[in-house]
Amino acid sequence: MLTGWNHHGPGVAVVCLDCGQQIDLTGRPESEFGPNDEPCDVRLVFESPDAPEGVDVGDVVGAAVIRSAALDQTFGIIPTSVDLQCPRCDSANLAAGLADGTSCPSCKTGTISHGGSAIY
Repeated sequence: MLTGWNHHGPGVAVVCLDCGQQIDLTGRPESEFGPNDEPCDVRLVFESPDAPEGVDVGDVVGAAVIRSAALDQTFGIIPTSVDLQCPRCDSANLAAGLADGTSCPSCKTGTISHGGSAIY
């Protein structure tokens, strides 16, 4: 992996299950760590009509450590334990994905439905 792990750029995201905030975790290129115990910069993800995917990331708002991660052949690093509390609501209830059929943590009324594909 000559370009580094997938969390080195553009980063990986976790979502707060209490307020729905998406949080970008970007590893530091000079880091000697692998996917476990990886120090990362924390940025909030926000909607942006000017961004190619409709979302963008803000400035660094803190730091976090990925304590453990799963390596998926398709998606790369998937954080399973992160030392971080949500910068928006201070919750530690974070996940790397949302299960199909669960309630939307942001609007609290919608239901998560898996479909489409990721764009890289």
